[in-house]
Amino acid sequence: MNTSTDRNRAGLLRRLAWAGSGFALGLIVLGGIVRITGSGMGCGDHWPRCNGEWFPPLDLPTLIESSHRWAAALVSVLVFAVAVVALKRHRAEPALRDPALLSALILVVQVLLGAVTVKLVLPPSVVITHFANAMLLLAALLVTALRASSPAVVPLPRSQRHGSHGLVLATAGLGLVV
Repeated sequence: MNTSTDRNRAGLLRRLAWAGSGFALGLIVLGGIVRITGSGMGCGDHWPRCNGEWFPPLDLPTLIESSHRWAAALVSVLVFAVAVVALKRHRAEPALRDPALLSALILVVQVLLGAVTVKLVLPPSVVITHFANAMLLLAALLVTALRASSPAVVPLPRSQRHGSHGLVLATAGLGLVV
């Protein structure tokens, strides 16, 4: 396969991964706004609904928190689309497939952390873990986008793939400890 064919073949994955990265970054900023404005409990301790409703009356804290949740739903759709495209079109290309699937796994953890954050009424350790995991999600999406944007994806040797996965997990573990 030539370079232009490789690039075109990864076109959908590239576009989805860049969109997911952009929206994930926006979601992180929105999460910061939730935190700075003290709107983290704007939906009470209800999750995934807001104050027991899908579309609650919106005072400012509720509007900010529910916006964060709706943006998270959009990011979730994009991340799972990235994973599905990677599995369907790039199954034999671990350099594209692996970070895309890792994004989906990190997203599942992120959603669970979001629920725990709300249900336990914003414990600092969970809030920090939720933020750190958001950064991991963004990183995995960016790796996917950058690799899908490269003219040719050169597969890493198995030992380097496992080593880099181990480093990501070790970094995440250290982030949880801090």
